[in-house]
Amino acid sequence: MSQLSRAVISRLPRYYRCLRILINNGVLRVSSEELAGLVGLSASQVRGDLAALGDLGQQGYGYSVKTLYAEIASRLGAGDGFEAVVFGATPMGLAVAASPALSRRGVRVTAVLHTKPVDIATCGDPPKTVCCGVVLPDCCGVYPITELGKIKSRDIAVLACDDEEVPELYRLIADHGFAGVWNLTELELRGFAKLLVVNARVGDSLMLLTYGLHSGDWE
Repeated sequence: MSQLSRAVISRLPRYYRCLRILINNGVLRVSSEELAGLVGLSASQVRGDLAALGDLGQQGYGYSVKTLYAEIASRLGAGDGFEAVVFGATPMGLAVAASPALSRRGVRVTAVLHTKPVDIATCGDPPKTVCCGVVLPDCCGVYPITELGKIKSRDIAVLACDDEEVPELYRLIADHGFAGVWNLTELELRGFAKLLVVNARVGDSLMLLTYGLHSGDWE
């Protein structure tokens, strides 16, 4: 499997999302020009990115949507069966746990860990866990942080706690052998040893929007 540049890797999730939409709409093939319009890039950029994945296109045909989707999913690890544990039963943490955004990308949420008392109930048949009014996915339980040692998942820790709890929970994540952290808090974290950290800032993207609205200077 060829090595991809960081620039290409950063664009693959965009292709993945748009190709999934095409599959859901029953589209079988797509040209570089059509795909460029969906992902917001030039056709030449699309062709260059996809050429880095291998010889996937055909002259006069374009790309098989399912083949291209499968290749990108494989490169992104979407079929690796990763599991996630959400640290923090905050509105953000519960929204992420309940969102289909993770399952669509091959990540299954197995637990939400809380540091403060929360309201827990069940609903439906088969029963689903309801935390603070939010219905969680199948097989996702809600537990106090003291039960972290009983949780088997050690792939992804989703850090969605209050900012003042970040140092202690980050230490617990590292001590319990998680492989990666998806950090949704306001604090900047750095990975170390074998712990990979991605700082995902919803607030930062919002500020880019407000900058564009304020200045009128945005392309």
